Amino acid sequence: MQTFKISSGVLEAEIATYGATLKKLVFEGVSLVAGYATRREYEEGDNYFGATVGRTCNRTGKINHIDGREYILELNERGVNHLHGGFGGLSRAEWRAADVTGNSVRLECLSPDGADGYPGNLEVTAEYILEGGSLTVRHRAKTDKPTWVSLTNHSYFNLNGIGSGSVFGTRVRINAREVSTYDENARVTGREEVEKAFGFDTAKEFTLERGFDHNFYLNGENAADGSGLAFAASARGEKARMEVFTDLPCLQFYTGGFIKDGTRLQDGAVINESGAFCFETQFEPGSPSRGEAVLRPGETYGHVTVYKFSKPEKKC
Repeated sequence: MQTFKISSGVLEAEIATYGATLKKLVFEGVSLVAGYATRREYEEGDNYFGATVGRTCNRTGKINHIDGREYILELNERGVNHLHGGFGGLSRAEWRAADVTGNSVRLECLSPDGADGYPGNLEVTAEYILEGGSLTVRHRAKTDKPTWVSLTNHSYFNLNGIGSGSVFGTRVRINAREVSTYDENARVTGREEVEKAFGFDTAKEFTLERGFDHNFYLNGENAADGSGLAFAASARGEKARMEVFTDLPCLQFYTGGFIKDGTRLQDGAVINESGAFCFETQFEPGSPSRGEAVLRPGETYGHVTVYKFSKPEKKC
């Protein structure tokens, strides 16, 4: 596993070739994302800390469809779900560094035909770019057979600093009016209004006081900066404020309920359950079971998410 350090002068990051992983992100001297110290810990861990996950992120079932043909994907979660690309997946691949500069890293990977049950040879690119207080994560992919592609970055954030304790108390806003409903296997069955599901409007800033592992359908209004991206979510802690912008339609908000207490990270940090949260931009979970999110030969999968960091407002 190679690692590369990049900087914008405001943000510092460390990118690992194993899983095309965001291993470290530092703002104002504070480490904001969870990462392991060694490759072996990434290989043995099941939290996907900072990884590029896919070919499809989130959960789908055993039977999936492309143009009426059935494909069977590996069930790597409790024998009932195909989660984050299967037992192998892009998060457990060794990527190749294609281009490295002082503030960016571009990594490439070939997922072969049949890997984890997916058809087609898939050429994938993950790029990390730091500019001022912004981290841009860009994914691209091409295939030689129709296949599903829905990639995300699975970084875990704590805006008080990784290892500082629970993320409960963080102020959060999610720009969505609807959220997914689920069956007993945590697979998406439909959608309902956010306020009906939780009793409050997540599009207004709220204090995080409960656990989440839910897919939100983003409202999609374009950001005012002319980027063509839409505002997805924001979070505010003691040490940093983060805003998320994307061209993807959905966002998984996950508050680390499956993190094992006492998990040791790099630089001596220790993290417990709910010690970090994820904002995972994505297509609707379960797309392969519905024959959706299909990439075809001659097409290019290309999506981008931007995380903007700033100092939190001072309390009066």
